[in-house]
Amino acid sequence: MAAAIISASAKWFACSTTIALVVPERYLDCATAAWVSSPIAQRLAATDPGNAGWQRDLSVSFNKIGDVLSAQGDLPNALKAFRDALAIRERLADADPGNAGWQRDVVLSYWRMAAMAEQNGSPEAQDWWRKAYEKLSSMKQRGIMLPTDEQYLVQLRQKAGL
Repeated sequence: MAAAIISASAKWFACSTTIALVVPERYLDCATAAWVSSPIAQRLAATDPGNAGWQRDLSVSFNKIGDVLSAQGDLPNALKAFRDALAIRERLADADPGNAGWQRDVVLSYWRMAAMAEQNGSPEAQDWWRKAYEKLSSMKQRGIMLPTDEQYLVQLRQKAGL
């Protein structure tokens, strides 16, 4: 069974970097692979909840599922998938505040939630932009923000109305 999980998840990992916020049609096979392999990723993550890599991979899978659902116009389920990804990312970031990668993943999830709320005309958008700005600003103050992220800090400040 472990061999089947590893074999089935290979396609998911191979596709893990090909889906962007907007899913181009040519990538839907990889998005479909993320959808199909999500239960596999969930089982892997459940077998070892302390394995941060598997937890992060599961969050990536949820984001890709959200991308596909969003592209298909299923915004309520896309939002659920994005929230599932965010919950995992917040847990990882809380467990390791010095890990810039985990912290940045949270910023990206907040950004995604803000963009989605903005797209739907939701007043929550401003709160999500502010959270993203505060998280990235905190990273800068602690010296763990990438210098290339400075441009995003400026954009987030503007979007948050600060």
